Amino acid sequence: MAGCTCAVTGHGMMAAVLMLLIRHADAGSRRDWAGDDRDRPLTEAGVRQARDLASVLAKHNPALIATSPYQRCLQTVVPLAQMSGLPVVPVDDLGVQGAPHAGRTLRALARSGTGPRLARSTDDPVIAVCTHGEVIAAGLRSTGAAELADGAEIPGPKGGTWLLSFTGDVVVSAELLPPPS
Repeated sequence: MAGCTCAVTGHGMMAAVLMLLIRHADAGSRRDWAGDDRDRPLTEAGVRQARDLASVLAKHNPALIATSPYQRCLQTVVPLAQMSGLPVVPVDDLGVQGAPHAGRTLRALARSGTGPRLARSTDDPVIAVCTHGEVIAAGLRSTGAAELADGAEIPGPKGGTWLLSFTGDVVVSAELLPPPS
């Protein structure tokens, strides 16, 4: 994958960060689940979807995998983590309750992609972030990415992935990839 475009600042080149913003795979309906919603797992179809999603997203070579601590999000990114050899980093603010400050959370994660720990010599950093439809919708609106969505459905389907290119705190492009078929 080619690197994202970079913006030139008064201090030289600013790294662009590609965020793979993943809506968790199919977990059935909230109203059909009797237990705590945090524990709702993926359906059989969702497990297959997560495996197929990992095959597609691993090609982007993420340097970080962050996720909502909800079971369905964790299960969505475990196959990607296994393929990438990376740990899964649970982030409480990516849970459903994090929707009111989703833009701040996504910007902070994008900034983490520019840190020395994730910097690469030839490619701009790529981070994978898995969360919920409510958080994605709020994050796209508050970062301005919704205006770049080119008419795509927001938040997008379960198992869909937004490719967000950040330069600093600014989203410069947004594209929705449908779930793998």
